[in-house]
Amino acid sequence: MSCTYDICFLDGLTTTNPFIKKTTSSQEDIDRYIANNQDTYRDKTCLHIGTGTSATAIIHHELFKHIDGLTIDPGELELAQNLGISNYTCYLINKHKIEELSVLGEYDVIIDNNIKSYMCCVEHYYDYFDWILHSVASRNGEIITHIEGYSFRQNIDNKEIDSIANRVQYKTYQEGNIVFIRSK
Repeated sequence: MSCTYDICFLDGLTTTNPFIKKTTSSQEDIDRYIANNQDTYRDKTCLHIGTGTSATAIIHHELFKHIDGLTIDPGELELAQNLGISNYTCYLINKHKIEELSVLGEYDVIIDNNIKSYMCCVEHYYDYFDWILHSVASRNGEIITHIEGYSFRQNIDNKEIDSIANRVQYKTYQEGNIVFIRSK
């Protein structure tokens, strides 16, 4: 049986999505790290997967050259569009539908604090992971994630991420709860 891309997002209750009202602690950790390392991220392009409150765009839109956001929640998309941030574009795209990601380009930084959460199946998770790796590798960029997003249907760890990242000569580095996937 083939995958239907069905995702259990808050048990299907996207109309009561709490991530529109409150930024998760994992996203706050990532945003704080970026704020404390502005020279590293200045004038870079960013893809933020799972926009939630659009906190990354709100906080860092003057730092990044451009920010694209992905969400599977129409409420998050509407929130992002209503912000009126000129260098922020949000898309209603399921990150596991690789063919939909073709509208996007390559990035210096990809943030997905829930790298394995909300996956439809393991096969599409690996396809997605390959896509994000190749979307930053050509720019010698990085992927930022958080250990809180290391589980959903199956747990992962840095060793598993390292084995996937090694395909494009990338390696996993961890600072506190934040995990970076960067070139070796």
